[in-house]
Amino acid sequence: LADMERATKAGRVFGMTFLRAGSTALIVNALRMVKHLEALAPQSAAHLKPRLQEISAKVEEVLGRRRAPACGVLVADIRSLDATQADLMGARLAELGEIKNRLGLPVPEGFVVGACAYELFASQPGLREEMARRIQSLYGAGAGANDDQPDSVPAIYGADDDALAAMSREIQALILAAPLPEPLAEAITNACEGLMNSCGGTHLCVLPVSLGEGQGFTGSYPAQYSVPCGDALEAYRRAVASKYTAKAMARRLSHGVPDIDVSLCVGMLAVPESSTRGTCNSSNPAASALAAGLEPEDGLRLAELAKRLEQGLGAPARFEWLQGPDGAFSLLRCGPEPAPQGPDAPAPACD
Repeated sequence: LADMERATKAGRVFGMTFLRAGSTALIVNALRMVKHLEALAPQSAAHLKPRLQEISAKVEEVLGRRRAPACGVLVADIRSLDATQADLMGARLAELGEIKNRLGLPVPEGFVVGACAYELFASQPGLREEMARRIQSLYGAGAGANDDQPDSVPAIYGADDDALAAMSREIQALILAAPLPEPLAEAITNACEGLMNSCGGTHLCVLPVSLGEGQGFTGSYPAQYSVPCGDALEAYRRAVASKYTAKAMARRLSHGVPDIDVSLCVGMLAVPESSTRGTCNSSNPAASALAAGLEPEDGLRLAELAKRLEQGLGAPARFEWLQGPDGAFSLLRCGPEPAPQGPDAPAPACD
């Protein structure tokens, strides 16, 4: 409830996947507590476990089981995105569409390879099953990653870092070696060529965003900069593979988020090959301008952009900016601004 309240007050875009991920984490963490209680007070734990299973069943009845996206749209132009697309194109990318289309702020032209595209790619014969087989070993004895029983608790506290890193490399190798289904490859190629023709550019900024995890700043997965249009298909594979870094897998395990519930949506924006980038808190844009070595007049323009963004969202924001060769600023990513640590702490410094 607190997460939803914070997201709402901060002007964040989120959808049903946000709610499902939060409820899953609650159930899994409650089950962990019951399991620990079994060692201290077995009789009390025995009473709690059936009740927890009952609550879990009622939550699933309300929110519904996870289903593959029911759509045929693989790629969407960013000019068509708004908050209603959060469960198909990713909340942070849908929010970028809101910033561009509703607030009228500068965001590069581009397109999003959505959740339907990810499902098509991941559902190739044998790929998802092979990934699930490896991930299953991270769960407690007798409980698998796709097990419908509520006892399926990730064994994150006993997970071996080396084993997790090795598994990450194996799964990423599977993804990078997998072919793209022909309809998906064609959709990405056509969208990229159309974008380059309309913008006159040759390079992309590739932004992976997860669908089904908590929605924070989109830097959770690494962006790819200055990607030639001809490498868009391989860049998409790399973006999907980033879902399986050891850090990302450990985060999902610790929150009890099933791997199958997480799709990767990928934004591809047309950007100048020669540009300056930085990350900024809207409450302190001067720090970003100073860190990037911007001229005073550029710092003022960045501050004006930060002000317009904060006013449009109704809350402070952390955003990634890009300055092209012509000196104009545009927004690449946006998320909630981290809260200062302590009552008298200053606003966090920008990257």
